[in-house]
Amino acid sequence: MATSRICRTPEDAFVAGWEDGASDPPLTDEQRTRLAALLAPYVRLTQEAA
Repeated sequence: MATSRICRTPEDAFVAGWEDGASDPPLTDEQRTRLAALLAPYVRLTQEAA
């Protein structure tokens, strides 16, 4: 089991997350659809602000 670590910078957090997900299986179509629905309002806000 990997040891947990304290992330002190955004870069540390990114690397820790990347390493944590390295052995995860790819997202299913259903998971991608649900994630897109969850993020859609924020994407729209970003597009409207541009």
